[in-house]
Amino acid sequence: MRIQTLQVFDQFINGTGTTWYSGSQYNDVIARADFFAIQGCATSVTAGALLTVWRDISADGENWLPGYASTPEIQNAAISTTPTAAGYFYPAGVVPTPGYARLAITLDGTSPQCRLKLYVTLRSRG
Repeated sequence: MRIQTLQVFDQFINGTGTTWYSGSQYNDVIARADFFAIQGCATSVTAGALLTVWRDISADGENWLPGYASTPEIQNAAISTTPTAAGYFYPAGVVPTPGYARLAITLDGTSPQCRLKLYVTLRSRG
């Protein structure tokens, strides 16, 4: 059952070695989902830019750990030089998510940059 769809990130990002995060106002909302889908839409992309997105979890909203997945939800996905949208589905698994969850975002490539919007559709099992 679909809980809701949210735009959790909308920024111009550039460079490597920096991690950006989904808006903190969504941390408790993202954690409520049993499953979620992430859709990224990018514009103003430099050629060869690669996107990685993973879920961090926290019990208190201040101290963060990597999520339960052994690989990121989106790993080194090529971002098109034209506006693009690519869907990814990630089951949260049988282990319950702590009280808070956020999306961590990085870029890779040679001088990567883009304006990135991330949307999350949250779903429950029932």
